[in-house]
This record gives sequence, C-alpha cells and structure tokens, in this order.
Amino acid sequence: MVIFDKSNQSNMLYTNPKYDISDRLIKALGFVPGETIESEGNEGEEGKSIQDRAKDAVNKGKDAAQDRIQGAAAGVRGGGNTVNSRSKD
Repeated sequence: MVIFDKSNQSNMLYTNPKYDISDRLIKALGFVPGETIESEGNEGEEGKSIQDRAKDAVNKGKDAAQDRIQGAAAGVRGGGNTVNSRSKD
C-alpha cells in the first residue's frame, strides 16, 4: 500500500492511489479539489485555519462512525420489538 524511505526524513516513495483519500478530505473541508485558496481573514468557519477545519472534518467522521457502530450494536442486541413467549401446556 505504502512504501516509506526511513533513511532520509521518512519520505514516502510510493502510495497506492486506491487508498488516497485526499480529495474526500478536501471536499469534507468544503473546498473543491485543485482549487487555489486565498486567505481573507474572515471570522467563523471561513476564518478557521486549514488544520482546524481538517480536525473538524475528522471529528465529524469519527462521530458518524460511532453513530453507525452504536446503531449496529443496538440491532444486534435486539433493538427490535421481539417478545419472548412461553407456550402453556
């Protein structure tokens, strides 16, 4: 998947494009891949640094994954409406 050169500053020599999520991250940050970014110093979401916006996107992904895991776990535990019944003999 990835080949690193540890002998000189840990350079990445090769990475399989199949595992490249750069464009997905750029889109999650609200940008268009290949677009040039010019800083205007705005406040709010637009004024955040790229690092802060990346952290927000990663946290959003983690939260979504946790929600999916919890939903799946609830389904496995019998989150449906099942009733245990005993036959009367």
